[in-house]
Amino acid sequence: MSKFYYKRSAELLDKQLDMQAKYYEKIDEMTTDIRKFRHDYKNHMHCLKSLLGSKKIDDALEYLDSISANPTMNKTSFKSGNTIADAILNDKAAIAAHENFRLNFS
Repeated sequence: MSKFYYKRSAELLDKQLDMQAKYYEKIDEMTTDIRKFRHDYKNHMHCLKSLLGSKKIDDALEYLDSISANPTMNKTSFKSGNTIADAILNDKAAIAAHENFRLNFS
């Protein structure tokens, strides 16, 4: 009986460690995404400042349109009011996108 108990405990601890490792990988991925966004944001602002400084209003508006059309700017994020449900849905949506699946909710 105690052999079964220790074996099951070890399996549960292994599973918990795997889940923690995945969690930290996700945190690292999110941190990297934030760094990339900050970098891109600064470059976009410099570009817009330059265009507006040169009084190229139409070019600046066209540039803003191109930024808005970027798929990463339109990334879906769930906001149901339940933070746990939102975290699960966002995680599953990211996995589905990575595997080239499309999600439909109603």
